[in-house]
Amino acid sequence: DAFSLELERISTKFQIIGLAETNISAEESHVYQLEGYNSFYQSKHINKAKGTGVAIYVNKNLNAVVNDNLSWVTKNLETIFVTLQHSEPLHIGVLYRPPSGDSTEALNEIRKIVEMCPKKNVYILGDFNINMHDKSSKLVDDFENIIFGLGLTPLISISTHHKPGCKSTCIDNILTNSTENVVHSGTISTCISHHNAIFNTFKSHIITSSKNKSKRRSKSSSK
Repeated sequence: DAFSLELERISTKFQIIGLAETNISAEESHVYQLEGYNSFYQSKHINKAKGTGVAIYVNKNLNAVVNDNLSWVTKNLETIFVTLQHSEPLHIGVLYRPPSGDSTEALNEIRKIVEMCPKKNVYILGDFNINMHDKSSKLVDDFENIIFGLGLTPLISISTHHKPGCKSTCIDNILTNSTENVVHSGTISTCISHHNAIFNTFKSHIITSSKNKSKRRSKSSSK
C-alpha cells in the first residue's frame, strides 16, 4: 500500500515506527502488517470512525511488550506504549490528541501518564495538535510547563503540518527525558499526508545489540 511504498522510498530502515490517526481497530490490525516488524495497535475510540487510533511497529529482532498502564483511550487522548526489554529498557509511546476533545483534560491526562513513566529512556511521539510555534497560546504555555516540569524535552522545532490554504504548524513532536542519547532528529516530507513524518535517532544498547544479532543471522542464512 501507499505507506509501505513511502517506507521503501526512505533509505533508512527505522527500528520503531509510530502511527497516529490510523482509523484502524486492534481487531483489524492483522490486515496491516509490515514485513520484518511486529505491530501493536490500540483500540479505536468507541464512538469514532475517523480521527482515532494509534499504533507502533517494532523490528522483530527487538523484544517489545505493551505497557497497559500507560496505554489509554479517552475522548481527549489516545496512547499506546511499549517497553523494549533489556537491562536498560526503552519505553516508546505514541500519542494522539484529537482536537475535538477537551484540551485541559488532555493536558491533565498527559501529566498523569508522564508521571508514571520511568525517569529515563522514554520517547513519546505523535500528533499532539498543539502548535509549538504559537507562543501567544495558553495551551502551548501549559503544555510546556508540564513537559519541562516533568523532565521532558521536545525534539522537533520546525513545521510538521502543511495544508494548502493554511499556515504551517508544528503540531507533531517527539518528547524524551534522555536527550544525552539523541543523535539527531527532524522531519521527512511524505506523499500520503499533510503531516511530515518526524524521526529521531538515538544511542541505545538494545538497538546496537539487535543490529549485531541481525547481521550474524544474515550471514548464517546466506551460507
